[in-house]
Amino acid sequence: MEYGKVNLLDFNITIPNNDDAYVLFDKGEVKFSYNERKGYVVIFTKTKRILIGSDKGMEQAEVEVPLYHGSNGPEAIYSFEACSYNIENSAIVTEKIGKKDLLEEKLTEKHYINKFTLPKVKKGTVIEYTYKIESPYIFQLPEWRFQDRIPTKFSQYTISMIPIYSYIYTTQGISKFSSTKQKILNGKFPYHGKNYDVIKYEFVMENTIGFKDEKFISSRSDYIQQLQFQLSEYQSSTGSIVKVLNTYEKYIDELRKDARFGKYIKKSTSFAKKVFEEHPELIEGTKQEQVEKMIRFVKDELNFNKIGSILADASPKKVYEDKEGNIAEINFFLGGLLNAIGVEVEPVILSTRGNGKINKKYPFQDRINYVILLINIDGRKELVDASEPLLDNFVLPIRCNNGDGLVIGAETTGWVKVGNKSTSLNSTIVMINAIDVENKVANVSYVNNTNKLEAYKEKLKFENNNDLIKKKLIDRGFKSLDKFKSQNYDSYIRNYRIAASGATEIETFQEHVVILPFLKIYDDENPFTQHIRTYPIDFVNAVTNYGKSTIVIPEGYEFVEGPKSYSLKNYSLDVIIDTKLENDKVSVEFKFNIKKAMFAPEDYFMIKKVYDKYLECITTPVVLKKSVEQ
Repeated sequence: MEYGKVNLLDFNITIPNNDDAYVLFDKGEVKFSYNERKGYVVIFTKTKRILIGSDKGMEQAEVEVPLYHGSNGPEAIYSFEACSYNIENSAIVTEKIGKKDLLEEKLTEKHYINKFTLPKVKKGTVIEYTYKIESPYIFQLPEWRFQDRIPTKFSQYTISMIPIYSYIYTTQGISKFSSTKQKILNGKFPYHGKNYDVIKYEFVMENTIGFKDEKFISSRSDYIQQLQFQLSEYQSSTGSIVKVLNTYEKYIDELRKDARFGKYIKKSTSFAKKVFEEHPELIEGTKQEQVEKMIRFVKDELNFNKIGSILADASPKKVYEDKEGNIAEINFFLGGLLNAIGVEVEPVILSTRGNGKINKKYPFQDRINYVILLINIDGRKELVDASEPLLDNFVLPIRCNNGDGLVIGAETTGWVKVGNKSTSLNSTIVMINAIDVENKVANVSYVNNTNKLEAYKEKLKFENNNDLIKKKLIDRGFKSLDKFKSQNYDSYIRNYRIAASGATEIETFQEHVVILPFLKIYDDENPFTQHIRTYPIDFVNAVTNYGKSTIVIPEGYEFVEGPKSYSLKNYSLDVIIDTKLENDKVSVEFKFNIKKAMFAPEDYFMIKKVYDKYLECITTPVVLKKSVEQ
């Protein structure tokens, strides 16, 4: 398994489950090198070979390599080769690209990518590439993902440790490696005139299934099989040992003493006097009323600059004057106001969705990127984040829902489940009448009400742009719109409401009329398509999905069939479907009640079955036929 050693056998390997492509091998290697100008640097080599199995698999030929440019300087690719191989007339034909074919793209001030595309790739092509990165960042070594979106036959990560640096590693999604090895390389590391041993570690995973991005997961990064190293201590030039990665006990102690964390809320508490002088209404009413007003004041007055951090750099005065801050500055400012009226406030540090799960054993700092508050109002504890004005005071943004957070009180600490307790609503009412069989059209009215996180999702989707909403309605079954109205975009208390009326098309065959009771409003594909699921099903929040469609049967027609009535109730999920005929009206009503946010992998097939029933309801048409004259 070396770069450039491709043979005919590589083209004839069977791809598991007829997937779009197959990683034949993926190898990463980390070594340390001494640079007179930079000191010790990390040299990371990656070599990967892939067999393309379909047209969709051709996307594997487009590769992006993330790089970082921080205070120690830039990471850089200094060696790069890539090849695509095809069989022509029983011979292997090679197409090569090199370093000149790399394109650089800047993403942020500190993050950029080098990207490349392999040429002449089609179904049956074998591609491979290898590159070396020099990085001045010793603190955290390149993480390694043993799993890809496609299946992987062999994945190997080796690291040659030198004696002046000590690291700890953690795994995610791995119960056991296929193999691990440890080898001592005698006298391979010169340091201060002496030769020291290097210890080479090897980690291997074989026959790893592809990670399929089904819906209802927080992010791929939170579950994919991976290995991560972080510096724990190093030997200084004087020979002393310097601790880098603390225990949580020491890490918490440092945060409590940090002027940007524990002491910052005290600064905000002192500054609260000025805020109350300018806004005396904040300290009027009961304690509960004061708390509600202060949370709303910070949400409305201070703009979150989208920077996640657990440290507040700007002073409370500057945050107040600029009306902007990072998440620590926003929430600690609120903490100071609440503290000033005697409300107990404790910071809660966490990792947001997409940033990986927080490590409970070691405080890996890249996995701690956000802070909210735990407040105590007369004995009732609530989690609060003041960054989103569109959300109710005690509803957390979706990004916070990523497992547990660590509460750091003045004297005590503990883990707390971070999530929303309340159930959101998504309700849709449809009325279809004035059915014109000859012209195959009908009048339709539509009202959708959402609240809490469901309303927040809709508001983010449409951004108060009525044209986007109208386009969605046209795409989802309206032929034309006569009236339209959206309400309560800026309200966090009232339901977000979208109402419309217009025309929709119907189908006819022979003497039958076919009508979709919910038009095409809902997605009609089951998002649960895998044969096996090894990670939780994450709905973000508990939600009640409700829908009712009433169809007025035109004169001279009668009801034949529609969605079948069905009922399933248990402790975590309800689905109730009810189709009724009352006089000249047929109604189809459903309630899909998801009673909790997170489900275990063992619940996957139960959820899949329930979802099938729900889809059956929203996609099964109501069929009418011409009445037989008596």
